[in-house]
Amino acid sequence: MPNPERRYALIALVVAAAAGILVFMPGWLGVDGMDGGYAISFVAAWIAISGLLIAWFFWRRAARLDELLNGQDLLVHWTYTPAEWQAYPGHYRSFSPWESNFRVLLRCGKLLLAWPEGDEEPLVPAGPAAFRVGEEPWLPERLRFGPIVDGQAWGADLSGGQYSRAFTP
Repeated sequence: MPNPERRYALIALVVAAAAGILVFMPGWLGVDGMDGGYAISFVAAWIAISGLLIAWFFWRRAARLDELLNGQDLLVHWTYTPAEWQAYPGHYRSFSPWESNFRVLLRCGKLLLAWPEGDEEPLVPAGPAAFRVGEEPWLPERLRFGPIVDGQAWGADLSGGQYSRAFTP
């Protein structure tokens, strides 16, 4: 999985390099310092230093994210058997005017969250009966399932919104 923090660090390095070149442009173009050459050089130097600091910041965050994603300093790793996932697929409804319902699908051994509009997002294990909505580890959406009765989850909590299982096709 590509690390977005590393991409941001590389973008900041490119900006810093371009600004570093821009520092010398007034001299190369023959612009007098008092006619704006010093101002251009000063602003370019400020952008270059800022770009380097931002690149350093994102590079450190990318290294930490790589450690977490590669299992270093990992506290827990949740695994489920396919039989455990049989309790979750179904149609969940709420009285919310914004997100009134969704479906949980089990397709090819993976759980998916299907929105009424037709979009589907993968559910990644994040704890006992809890899943992150989407592949990216920084996404905030969480789906937690309620009590399992007769082999089916009776409810779900989607980022604080309560949903009940609807027994519809």
